[in-house]
Amino acid sequence: MWVLLPAWPMVNTYTKGILGLDQREEVQQSIAVATESRAEWTARLAALPSEDIRNDAALMAHVTDTAPQIFGDNCAGCHGRGAAGGPGFPSLIDDAWLWGGNTATIMETLRVGINATHSDTRYAQMLAFGRDGLLGRDDIRIVVDYVQSLSGLEPDASAERLAAGEEIFIENCAACHGDNGAGITDMGAPNLTDGFWIYGGDDKAMFTTIHDGRQGWMPAWEGRITETDRKILALYLQGLRQETAQWPRIPLRPSRPVPASGPARACLRSPPPPSSSLSSSVRMRIWLQSHLRQNPTAPCIPPQKASRPIARRNHHAERTRIQRQWPPDPRSPARGQRHDPRRRACPAPREHPRP
Repeated sequence: MWVLLPAWPMVNTYTKGILGLDQREEVQQSIAVATESRAEWTARLAALPSEDIRNDAALMAHVTDTAPQIFGDNCAGCHGRGAAGGPGFPSLIDDAWLWGGNTATIMETLRVGINATHSDTRYAQMLAFGRDGLLGRDDIRIVVDYVQSLSGLEPDASAERLAAGEEIFIENCAACHGDNGAGITDMGAPNLTDGFWIYGGDDKAMFTTIHDGRQGWMPAWEGRITETDRKILALYLQGLRQETAQWPRIPLRPSRPVPASGPARACLRSPPPPSSSLSSSVRMRIWLQSHLRQNPTAPCIPPQKASRPIARRNHHAERTRIQRQWPPDPRSPARGQRHDPRRRACPAPREHPRP
């Protein structure tokens, strides 16, 4: 066998064998064949507009097969495997796009990044109104109640308090978010009238956002992801958004019901039907992440199930602490001494008089 195949190493080379097999050359040949076969449909994808690509079932099949791997290698670390985001990381399956959700805008955002080192990067920064002394703590709380009322929630605030919050909002926030709070996509200012929040929509999270400010960051992917792959990602994310938009909805917060005249997006999507193309675990993860991000106060795990492992862990820690305690507690039995359950305390060790 060693005569036929490469086997024996030498000083600068190795024995090639009679067959002349080389695994490195085989891998390079397989990569070249895959690149050639991929070039056939990537050239068509780069030339066609996004609408024509969506109408082409063969091209969309390639996008569906290729995009999850590109997304998982580059984007899932921040946005999650299902692109649902998390605290501090935006969801990519809803309609809350800072600069717009069309194909060209998504590709440009991926190319230049947000607050990145690229020369054409997008800039987005919210002032620290409380830390910089622009607003007092009481004024921030008033604005929080007003902004929550814009998104369809019903804060525990009077009409006079909401009117005062509107005045503060127009004087300090309307320059970026608009007079009605709908946001300005040219500036990357988010919409405050829907039910989507990157850092949370509860009182504490919104107070921290207004008091300390926010400045997100996304790297520029121009040097890592090609233009064709950026287009594949944009089409993939738009497909996920269309799929999740068909899911049924449930109220966002039962304690604060959304009025019938409120915006339709102030509701939380429930888990999609089994016919969805995503797996059940990914669909449930997307729903749980959205649920915790938009409704952090709602319990998602039964208390009795969550308390058992905690109690077991505490019991194990207490037993470990007793075993490692030094000097030993006189109430605990000595090592190798059997505890008598009929006595309240363990018998004290006998003291032998010195001879």
